[in-house]
Amino acid sequence: MSPFKVTLLLSVAAAAAPASAGGFFLQEQSPLAVGRAFAGGAAIGDSAATIWYNPAGMTRLPGVNIDIGAHGLLIDSAQSDRGSTRGVAGTALQVPNGGGSGGNPFDKPVIVPSGYASFQVADSRLFLGLGISAPFGLKVVYDDDFFGRYDSIKSDVKAFNI
Repeated sequence: MSPFKVTLLLSVAAAAAPASAGGFFLQEQSPLAVGRAFAGGAAIGDSAATIWYNPAGMTRLPGVNIDIGAHGLLIDSAQSDRGSTRGVAGTALQVPNGGGSGGNPFDKPVIVPSGYASFQVADSRLFLGLGISAPFGLKVVYDDDFFGRYDSIKSDVKAFNI
C-alpha cells in the first residue's frame, strides 16, 4: 500500500467519531437508576432492571424479581423564527416562511414505561429474564401555522425493546 493511502487511512480512522443520536434517547429505563443518577447501573445488579444495564447482574438476584416503573416527563419547548425561508420549485428564489412559534409540541406528561422480571430456575445456576422498555422515542405536534411547517407538523417515533 502506498504511503499516501496509509496516511489517508490513518487520517480517516483518527477523525472517526461516535454517532450522536441522543435526540431520541430516553434514559429513563428504571426508577431506581434514576434515583441514583444512573451511578453504577451496570455494576450494582440489585433490581430486575439490571436486565437493561447488564443482564449478567441477574445472577445476583435469587428467586423471582420484578421491577415495574413509569416516568412522567414534563417537557416545555419553545421555538423562534430567526429568518427561516423556503425555496420555490423550479427557481432559486427563497421566500420567508412566516407563521407562529408552533406552540409547545409535547404532550404533558410524556409517559415512559418500563418493566423487568428475572427468574432463577429452581436452585440452579440458570437465570431467565424479560425486559420491556422504550429506549428511544419522540412525539411532537406543532400548531398548523408553525413557521417550520414545511419541514414537519407532526412526528411520532417509538422504539420498544423486548
